[in-house]
Order: sequence, then C-alpha cells, then structure tokens
Amino acid sequence: MLIKVFSYLPIFILYLISDFLSFTTYYLIRYRKRTILHNLRKCFPEKSEKEIKNLARAFYTNLADGVVELVKSFNLEKKDFKERVKYTNPEVLQQQFDQGRSVFCMACHLCNWEWMLPGFHSFFNNPIDAIYLPLSSNWSEKLLYKARSRFGGSPIPMDKGAREIISKSKEGCRAFALIADQMPTITQSKYWTDFLGVETSFFIGGEVLARRTNSAVVFFGMRRIKRGYYEVDLILLAEPPFKGNKNYIIESYVRHLEDYIRKYPGTWLWTHKRWQYTREDCEMSIKNKA
Repeated sequence: MLIKVFSYLPIFILYLISDFLSFTTYYLIRYRKRTILHNLRKCFPEKSEKEIKNLARAFYTNLADGVVELVKSFNLEKKDFKERVKYTNPEVLQQQFDQGRSVFCMACHLCNWEWMLPGFHSFFNNPIDAIYLPLSSNWSEKLLYKARSRFGGSPIPMDKGAREIISKSKEGCRAFALIADQMPTITQSKYWTDFLGVETSFFIGGEVLARRTNSAVVFFGMRRIKRGYYEVDLILLAEPPFKGNKNYIIESYVRHLEDYIRKYPGTWLWTHKRWQYTREDCEMSIKNKA
C-alpha cells in the first residue's frame, strides 16, 4: 500500500528522495561500498583513485534512481513507458517475429533494467516471458513479480525456465528475456572468457535453449539519455540456421556487454560479488566431489 501511495508522487519529488538515498547509502550506510570499489579497481586498473570514487558515486545515483523509478512504475501506463523507454531499432525484433521465430532477449544490469519489460510491451505486441532468479526476501520478491507481470508479462523462475521455455516456444513466436550477466554458482555449467580484463564465468543456458528452440538471439543494450528517459539498442547476435563454434553466441554477448559497460561504467550493477570464485576454485570443487 505504501509503495502505491509513493507511486503517485510527482517524479521530481521521487528524484529528490533518490538524491537523499544516494547520498546516505554512499557516505553513511556505505552499502556494499567495499565490494563496489574492489570491483571497479579490478576492472579499471588504469583509472586513478579519484576516478574510481567518482564512478562509485555515479553508481549509487543510478541505483537510487532505479529504486524510485521502480516505485513510480506502478503509476505509469504503456504510453508513459513508450515515451520513457525508446527502442531505437525495433525492426531487429520485429523482423524475427514476422518470420515466425521466437527471440531470446539477452539483457544485462545496465541503467534501469526493470523498465525494459514494460518498455517492451509498449513497442511490441508479442508476449514476453522474463526468466528470473527468485529473491530470498518474500516482500521484495512479491514487489518485483508484480512489477514484471504488468501489461501481461509472464515471469518464470529460473529453476523452471528450461521446461517452460521449451513448452512455450511451441506456441508461436514470443520473446524470452534473460538478464545474462549474473554469476553461475560454482557447480553450474558455465563458459569462461576474458571480461573487463578478468577471467569470468557466464551462464550458457541462453545459448543452449536458443539452439534447442531454434530461436534468434538479440542483445539489449540500455543507455540513459537523461534522468527518467532511456534508449535500448537491439543487436542481433545470432539467428537460425546457427553457424560458428559452440558458445560463440554467449561470447558475442559478453563482447557487447563489455563495450556498453566501458562506455557507461556508472550504470552497471557493481554490488555483485561477480568474481567470487576462479576457474581453479571450480576445478578443485569438481575434483573434491569426484
């Protein structure tokens, strides 16, 4: 109820709240500040300490804006999202839908990724199913599920993703959205590659399922134009019939992701312990279980 009440506040008032949240989480609460600074130093060793702290400060502003924009989204309609989240080249997706293909939309934690789904509904008529990792907090889980299911969205928990995607892909052309820059657990199947100068693991499920369902794969690159307004660039990574070596789709995704992060470093989600383990840790874990 409180979220609904706050959603009626004018957006400029919510951004004043965001400014307060950003300041307090950076200077007072210091929310995951050690992890954020560690990640930034690791990925941008060429930057000075002042530049690193400026990026961290920009990150906290982006995070706080995302929180208040999520609240505001409960009081926005499709027409509002069409104005605030512009898909710069929707024909990339539409061409695949026109050919009767489903599409894997490989997104990432850039800018306000929670607005991509309602933005999608304002541009396209095809159904979209968002694959997500359920949160440990029941309150947060219910809030995000409600936000993601507006306008007919169908969120799918990750543990049910493969089965439901294979089933739904037979129903006709639709979209499957994945935030593909998260870290697999140490025991999950993964693909290793250089990412921001660090050997990093990525989920392979998106590529495996795209091949299995004969679906196209499109990268979603989000950019902030100004506060509360975004653009999403669509980049075709692959389409049937698939060519190239195994994992070339996820490798292409990583290269585009890296490019966007280097261009807009303050807008990526630096709070994750993205490099919590190494390839050697995984190999040792497998060896100990053998």
